[in-house]
Amino acid sequence: MIAKITDTKERRKELAERSLAWFIVLYLSHYLKAATPDFHYKIFQSLEDDKINTLELIAFRGSAKSTIVSLAFPLWSAIFGKRNFIILCSDTHTQAKQIISNLIYEFEYNKFIMDDFGNFETQKEDWTATNIFLKNNVRIMSRSRGQKVRGLRHLQSRPDLIILDDVENIQDVRTKDQRDKTEEWALSDVIPSLDPVRGKIVVIGNFLHKDSFMMRLKNKILSSNFGTVEEFPLITNTGINLWPSAYSPDKIASLKAKSGLRYFQREYLLQIHAPEDQLVKRIPYYNEIPKLEQIALGVDLAISKKDTADYTSINIAGEAEGKIYNLKNISGRWDFNETLVKIKETFENYQKIYPDLAIGLYVESVAYQQAAIEEIQRRYSLPVTGVNQTRDKRARLETYLPYFENDQILFRSEGMEDWIGQLLGFGHEKWDDIIDAAMLSWQGLLNREKPQILWL
Repeated sequence: MIAKITDTKERRKELAERSLAWFIVLYLSHYLKAATPDFHYKIFQSLEDDKINTLELIAFRGSAKSTIVSLAFPLWSAIFGKRNFIILCSDTHTQAKQIISNLIYEFEYNKFIMDDFGNFETQKEDWTATNIFLKNNVRIMSRSRGQKVRGLRHLQSRPDLIILDDVENIQDVRTKDQRDKTEEWALSDVIPSLDPVRGKIVVIGNFLHKDSFMMRLKNKILSSNFGTVEEFPLITNTGINLWPSAYSPDKIASLKAKSGLRYFQREYLLQIHAPEDQLVKRIPYYNEIPKLEQIALGVDLAISKKDTADYTSINIAGEAEGKIYNLKNISGRWDFNETLVKIKETFENYQKIYPDLAIGLYVESVAYQQAAIEEIQRRYSLPVTGVNQTRDKRARLETYLPYFENDQILFRSEGMEDWIGQLLGFGHEKWDDIIDAAMLSWQGLLNREKPQILWL
């Protein structure tokens, strides 16, 4: 049937221009190793739909998402002049060069493309590892994560198609600092570079972390309704295999055995699980604050305004019926006097909010922090308590794990993202000052009258 309806060059080109699926069948058939699954046609449809200007595709490893989105789609768009300026972004420079290399190979050695469309090289520019200019005046460039995209121009055109293909990796995504950098690059540099009228961005990858860029982008799209998110696990929640011709039950069983359940669930089922070395794996939340019985302020002092310095952190927590409710955290880089004023203001503010409750103030009594304790007492006569810590931070945090498991230390469901990021990423995150302050406030609530706290 295909031979009959594609027996002429004109007919083949007509079908291919009309449909990405036909283009793949006619010109990239060497990539087809199994029957095309239904979810591929859904991807084709979304890629072809110019009304979707922001598309996020989360699909299982081995789903052919990169072949479709980073190879077939830009080839199709470039050959038929559907886009003028295409930029392909990946995690590393090596990966970015490989994407262009794959495209160049198809232009230079794909017999089907050469026979029907001829040579795409031009005398105007030599093709490089990151930049190709086609005879129909279409330019394709590649960039690695973090490289400048904003401000790029091709002739009179801004980028009208940008593809982000796996711009995160499992190591970098562990730290909030790196997750923030990836998001900042994507939202402040990449997306604003798009042509405002016909620009389209396609982001593909997997969920490597609960706070990854892919997860953040998904939440932004769903909350603001400015794009489309599509998720394709190998096996759906109802047990349906999305690609049975490529993944038989025996192959799936083999993947589980070879890779391990945790890896299989993340890469094939799109289920995020805490790393094995993650200390705190579960965060309980609250929506409403009950009638509190006492409040504690824990303060972790840094007393430096340098950009490389730790933050001073003030954690406010309340206790009711044996449960601890984290109310707020205030962090910043302040000098000594600014820090003391901030502590005083925070303490007095909660005195006004809860005038009938006892409020404790807890600061670790080591080094320069001892001087701060004495100065707080001298200046403001606040009931500050010096806490003498005898164990390292990890050991102290481990003592609170049962409280997390039993829903006895709770966090607001919204507004504590930085706090929770430090807690879940403890040991990997650059900053952990909030944890120090929080543990001081928890200890103050739980052991308020116990002798190991040194009253000054």
